[in-house]
Amino acid sequence: MDITLKQKLKSYTLILASNSPRRQQLFQDVGLEFNVRVKETSEALSSHLSVEDQVMTLAIEKAEAQNNIMLEDDLIITADTIVVQNNTILGKPKNRAEAQSFLEAYSNHSHRVLTGVCIKTKEKSKAFYEETRVYFNQINKEVIQDYLNQNTFQDKAGAYGIQDSIGKWSISKIDGCYYNVMGFPMAKFITQLEDFLSNE
Repeated sequence: MDITLKQKLKSYTLILASNSPRRQQLFQDVGLEFNVRVKETSEALSSHLSVEDQVMTLAIEKAEAQNNIMLEDDLIITADTIVVQNNTILGKPKNRAEAQSFLEAYSNHSHRVLTGVCIKTKEKSKAFYEETRVYFNQINKEVIQDYLNQNTFQDKAGAYGIQDSIGKWSISKIDGCYYNVMGFPMAKFITQLEDFLSNE
């Protein structure tokens, strides 16, 4: 990580407001020191907004949920990821049957993965999103059932992880950021964070 950014971050307590083990691992991988602090929100979607605005709004709501417990030096990072196929938003599956229907729909098709991110201090906040298109080969029923039997689909938007077995087996290509599909667009985040802190 850039030494100037590291120095600026020393003035803050970095808070990752996410229980996602993938996001936490990505933060650790780039050497970010952070605490995890999550406040539950409804995560309700609004059909009146574009999917881009919706995913940023969800991230903003998660950040604003921290308002009454924020300290002066807190730097809050929130994120929300959605999958969009044929203009339909696919969130975390409600059950195995819904997860199976998502995976079957991906076969020989592509879909969009969008992650909204919000960076917030007590004085200001900034939201942005990243988008990646994911292309799947044909997925046979055995591969789908084997993946579902692993029981790792429940906490993932769109019912799969690109880093999971079904991603390794069936994704033919992506257009955009790989880590965005994991749930956090790290490279764009670092750029946006540098800009956010440079304007202080």
